[in-house]
Amino acid sequence: MAESADNQDKKPERAYELAYSVSSRVSEDKLGDVVMRLKNILEKQGVFVTFDEFPRFRQLAYALTKSLGGKNEKYSNAYFGWMRFETNATALAEINAGFERDADIVRFLIVKTDRDYKTSIHTPPRRREMPKRDVVKANVVKAPSMTEAEIDKTIEELLVE
Repeated sequence: MAESADNQDKKPERAYELAYSVSSRVSEDKLGDVVMRLKNILEKQGVFVTFDEFPRFRQLAYALTKSLGGKNEKYSNAYFGWMRFETNATALAEINAGFERDADIVRFLIVKTDRDYKTSIHTPPRRREMPKRDVVKANVVKAPSMTEAEIDKTIEELLVE
């Protein structure tokens, strides 16, 4: 009986993806600390992280604005990272609140995804090496140069015939 009550309280876990931008004012050596802080927010909610990509510095397509201490700060660069995790829907509110409180997170987005979605990191196709070919220059035969008078004479001869 108690077991069925526990099952009713537990909601099924779903797969989610979290994309986030870390402020460019965070130095690269402190970036690992920020990522660990974000993972701690997730772990406090019992989240199982299935994949994560360490943030990389990116030029943003447009400037992001975040209000910090009553001032609006604009960011044209940020460190972009993402994670895939599994949790139930009730934990998302606490995760959202934790990320919103973090001053180093400029923006984040959590979306539902398929559990069996395969992660593939895009690698650009390799360029095939083409064998170098010897360039053969065609023998260009120069026509004898003609003066204007010779050209006129040739044209007249053609017209007369």
